[in-house]
Amino acid sequence: MAQYTLTGTFGTSFENSDTVLLSVNSGTISPTSTTKGALAAGLNVQIDDGVTVTAVANSGACSSVIAQVVAGTAAPTPPASAAGSYDCNTRTWATASWNSGTGAVTLTPSANTTIHSYSPTNISANSGEVFIEYTFSNSEAGWDNTDAQIAVTDPVACYMPSIDTGATLDTFGPLQANFNVADGVTGATIVVGTDATVSQGTLVSVSPSVYGNNLNTYVGTITPPASGYSNSGGANITDSDDAIGSSTTPTGSFSGSFSGFTPGDAGEYAVNVTSNVAWSLALKGSDTTHFTLDVVSGNPGTSVVTMSYDGSNNWDINSNVSVILKSTTPLAILASTTVDYTN
Repeated sequence: MAQYTLTGTFGTSFENSDTVLLSVNSGTISPTSTTKGALAAGLNVQIDDGVTVTAVANSGACSSVIAQVVAGTAAPTPPASAAGSYDCNTRTWATASWNSGTGAVTLTPSANTTIHSYSPTNISANSGEVFIEYTFSNSEAGWDNTDAQIAVTDPVACYMPSIDTGATLDTFGPLQANFNVADGVTGATIVVGTDATVSQGTLVSVSPSVYGNNLNTYVGTITPPASGYSNSGGANITDSDDAIGSSTTPTGSFSGSFSGFTPGDAGEYAVNVTSNVAWSLALKGSDTTHFTLDVVSGNPGTSVVTMSYDGSNNWDINSNVSVILKSTTPLAILASTTVDYTN
């Protein structure tokens, strides 16, 4: 183990008495807790070289604010002459820390090292492990390339400090939103939250906002949830769904009258019944007992209805016998036709 001095930089909301817990990703650290005042002044800790130290505020107004730093390795002493050239792997040239509250990244150089630039300087939480690219130089006189600037961009070829920001989040999209538009009434306004719904996020609007006739496509504008997704708090998304608009006014008709009967001769006669809603038929008149219908109800569309006459001579041809077509819901008379005879 080696001794390092940890120094923390704090915002004005911290108090000197606030407790800070210390941990490492491997091995042990001593001490395991301290205060804001001690850490701000510089705290000596015992840890292994190269471990990641995590500091978590455990009390006060800024409880749960996290920062991380990677311990370096002891800097070699360059020989008095002909030390050769340094490169990205000669030693640990910089360590990185991250403020999970603000997202700010800080890159701290080792002794006699200058950081000329680094990226990124700010990282959002739940971005996974992020490597920090940087350019540095070292001013120690023993190097053949003293003050040469080296760009560190490849974590495979070079040691690069990294920040673990937590597991990456899914992107909120149509699959998560599950936008749905129920079938409705042609011309009626599509009510957000009732006719049009989403499983997650907030449905802002639907376009078009009125049901068209028959099958149409509708587009919903949806705000992602406030948290839990990589695009939470970001731009709205869109999704589409198909729905059917149908007429509210029941209509119905007969293709003609039941007029093919000869008094005294049993027979049948058929006509078409057409309606845009579920329907039923009823016989009306004083001599209806002589007639029967093979179909007395149906669904929207056109149906063939056949009437049978029993051939009775008791049919009074001067009496009025009619067939009434009614809608089921709402209950209404849509049309009527007569039962007539031929000479």
